[in-house]
Amino acid sequence: SQVYAYVRYRVDSAAEAEDLTAAIFERVLAKIETFQSDESRFAAWLWRIARNAVIDHYRKQRLRRHLPLEEIASPVSDEPLPEEWVLREERVQEIRAHLKTLPEREQEIIALKFGFGLTNRRIAKVLRMKESTVGSALHRAMIKLRRGMEEEKK
Repeated sequence: SQVYAYVRYRVDSAAEAEDLTAAIFERVLAKIETFQSDESRFAAWLWRIARNAVIDHYRKQRLRRHLPLEEIASPVSDEPLPEEWVLREERVQEIRAHLKTLPEREQEIIALKFGFGLTNRRIAKVLRMKESTVGSALHRAMIKLRRGMEEEKK
């Protein structure tokens, strides 16, 4: 599900992501009677609950680990050869290290965009920002990532 993909993008292990996703849906079920709106607003409400659950998770642990990409970066199709998997894993680790250098807000936008698969418009609703601000922040974050990775190769 998109909720699991987002959570997995934000936490370090699949087990943590599964537990947190279950907790998110428990929250949704507990609060569903308070939700009174249309389907499009339900998605934003769900994403907000998921985002808050991830924040709560890190508050409890007092850790700042973010954005593992193993499952998101791996293809859905055929299994790669072991050599390809090792190279991909090295690349994922490199990307993860650079993502952690970004400001928290940019990490959040990237997680919603690539982990959740949300549009800039949806991200703007979830984070209560202007859509143009989301686009600009995403653009800046991607430039920072590219520059950081290019500098590392030198």
